[in-house]
Amino acid sequence: MAAEVWKAIQDRFHENKETKALELDDELRNITLGDSTIMEYCNMIKSIFDLLTHIGSPVSERNLVIYAINDLSSKYNHVKPTLRHSNSFPTFLQMRSILTLEE
Repeated sequence: MAAEVWKAIQDRFHENKETKALELDDELRNITLGDSTIMEYCNMIKSIFDLLTHIGSPVSERNLVIYAINDLSSKYNHVKPTLRHSNSFPTFLQMRSILTLEE
């Protein structure tokens, strides 16, 4: 009986985990800078990234940087090519630093 209850709880957790991972991934891909500062924007992105990692659905840092660059406002169009085409692709922290200086 106890094993059945535990199995039911475990199944429910895993079911919710997948749903939450899909929701968070969608949120991460669609987050926009809007009226936020670069620091606020990057903190929102990092928070979602951390949540995905904690539930077992990590996103690569490279993809994280790509999502962040793609959703910047047109104010940063001049920086996007530099970030995308540098010899060594920037880390999330490097990208945040570059964008903060531009802000």
